[in-house]
Amino acid sequence: MSRLVPWLCCLLLAAPWAARAQLPGGSWALAWSDEFDGTNLDSTKWSVTTGARRDAQNAAAAVSVTNGALVIRTYTESGVHKTGFVGSSGKFTDAFGYWEAREIGRAHV
Repeated sequence: MSRLVPWLCCLLLAAPWAARAQLPGGSWALAWSDEFDGTNLDSTKWSVTTGARRDAQNAAAAVSVTNGALVIRTYTESGVHKTGFVGSSGKFTDAFGYWEAREIGRAHV
């Protein structure tokens, strides 16, 4: 019996989370989306972060929108590694829900 107690506790703690995990539909409503239409990042939804990040430099020039996709490049310029970094903090933040994203592809140069 003492071996079952930890497992029963885990099941009881997990039960409320399992009840929330449902597939989209029914009463679900879209709360936020971005299809990356146009040629610029939507600044009402996203912020581009610049400055030092570990051994690289976050650069606005590394972030673009092309053909319905957010493009984040990583490259080296004058010996400095550059990369892009975007976030939605202060514009949209949520903890629960159903999330979807798609990856169009990766370019290796």
